[in-house]
Amino acid sequence: MPISLSHHDDLVALLSSMTGADGDVFDYNCPEYKTEKLLSQFPFISYISLIKSFKKYCIYISHDAANIIGADPNTMIGADFWVSNLHPLDKPRVIKQISQDIDTGYGMVEYRIKTTEDNSVWIFDQYKLIELDEKRCFVVGNWANVSSFKSTNGVTSDEIDPLTGLLNRKGMELQLNEISRFDHYATQHSLCYIDLDEFKIINNTHGTLAGDELLRQIAKLLKSSLSRRDVLARLHGDNFAILLESCSITHAGVILERIQNAFSEFRYNWQGHSLIISSSIGVIPIDNQNLNDADEMLIVAENACQMAKEKGRNRIEIISDQDKHTVLSKKKQEMEWVERINRAFEEDRFYLYYQPIVSLNPEQGEKHYELLIRMKDEDGALVPPGFFLPAVEKYHLSSKVDQWVIKTAFSWLEAYSDILKDNDSWGINLSGQSLANENLSDFVVKQFEHKNIPYSQVYFEVTETSAIANLENAVEFINTLHTKGAKAALDDFGSGLSSFAYLKNLPVDYIKIDGIFIKNILENKLDLSMVKAIRSISIAMGKKTIAEYVENDEIKNELQKIGIDFGQGYGIGKPRSLAEFTKAESP
Repeated sequence: MPISLSHHDDLVALLSSMTGADGDVFDYNCPEYKTEKLLSQFPFISYISLIKSFKKYCIYISHDAANIIGADPNTMIGADFWVSNLHPLDKPRVIKQISQDIDTGYGMVEYRIKTTEDNSVWIFDQYKLIELDEKRCFVVGNWANVSSFKSTNGVTSDEIDPLTGLLNRKGMELQLNEISRFDHYATQHSLCYIDLDEFKIINNTHGTLAGDELLRQIAKLLKSSLSRRDVLARLHGDNFAILLESCSITHAGVILERIQNAFSEFRYNWQGHSLIISSSIGVIPIDNQNLNDADEMLIVAENACQMAKEKGRNRIEIISDQDKHTVLSKKKQEMEWVERINRAFEEDRFYLYYQPIVSLNPEQGEKHYELLIRMKDEDGALVPPGFFLPAVEKYHLSSKVDQWVIKTAFSWLEAYSDILKDNDSWGINLSGQSLANENLSDFVVKQFEHKNIPYSQVYFEVTETSAIANLENAVEFINTLHTKGAKAALDDFGSGLSSFAYLKNLPVDYIKIDGIFIKNILENKLDLSMVKAIRSISIAMGKKTIAEYVENDEIKNELQKIGIDFGQGYGIGKPRSLAEFTKAESP
């Protein structure tokens, strides 16, 4: 028997008997208030919920309704069991529906109530909202079990991550957008963004099957650390998000500490290898004062996670409301740079510069030049690379930039082949995004053949971080070029935590020592020792060394004493336009 509008007066009398004027709930079993007798007149009522301080407290649930979800009625009284047991995939839709029904005071909706971690029951809920006064507002509902009429899981495939069975990014965005549109609890929530440290190394070293299995196990680990009311999603790759509803930042910190402890105890075993996994986590508060759309929330949370990685990884970083505005402002600036970069490509405002790399041993005649990309703004002024390159990398424009550099460099080398020395070579930087492209080798080889450039005239620089993250592709690419006579350099060496361990797996010809160890080498004994150690290892492995940030003659002289092979920096030569090369460098 459904709840009809004709029941209104009788329901008002019932609800008045169950609560005092101050909103306190009476015991409906107490004979003094005759509530039990009144309830017997309404067999269609499955539950009665009191909305108090923007939360729903169950003050009555029938035995039939409790049996539908396999629960004890006594444990449900006084609790907001919808928050804990409403299926996370249905919550946004239900909140949206109820918010639309508030004005009419009457509605119906289907949703799932979770009975266990993996099982749920489909409920058809027909409800009426009754407000007695400003302190007493009720939801009176009638349940029907409609599981037999629903599909097995009732979940649309475009909201589910097929690998882990969790929500995907679309599913999480749906949750966040609905909270921003209708803050059901009018309290603080917490959004957490999780990134697995060194996942790419595991994926590239042990293969994608190992990476996929790791993600499945991490999904289970995270689920076991959360309550049923929390919403967990795998956004993409090794990035997960958790929405902790009605959870302050302080309490979120406690939950995330528990997750970090679970990570520290977790060992991933794969084909005889026992691997330690850690995570970097960013957290932001969400409340009814600062609700935004899902994209903004995830942007800020992701930036908090990135800050955690930059501060050493395996840590939790919280972004405050004040910091949030800074992050969004930075995001806006980055997006403006993306537009400017694409426009610069269309208007042909990119240029190549070069910087000399000279031998520190007078007996060697070998000389190199590193090719550098530069951009001019709309007025023709040179834009510092630190302004646009971060946006290039962050918004996946690196491959486009790399291909432009390679094509432009090869065209220039072909055009000026008559004045270039045979024993000089030109270095081209490759990003991690390019290394991840399996077609990179074919593209580069075609450029050599199309422009008829000697392989010995070009070498490719890859940073230590990008090489390790794309280890298999990097090794294959370098080996392919080695067979044809081209060389490779490992840039920013020493910046990683496992530099020496991975060096033996990378068949590079040159090691460019990270400038962080060079610029203070005269004052810092630790930096000096690090440079000497890199030099010793390089000799043992048959590789030559290049020092960056050689800013003056004193540093240059110290590097010569150590035995470093080449130097690069403002003390040797500043970057100059390729258009000046014929005047400045030609014999």
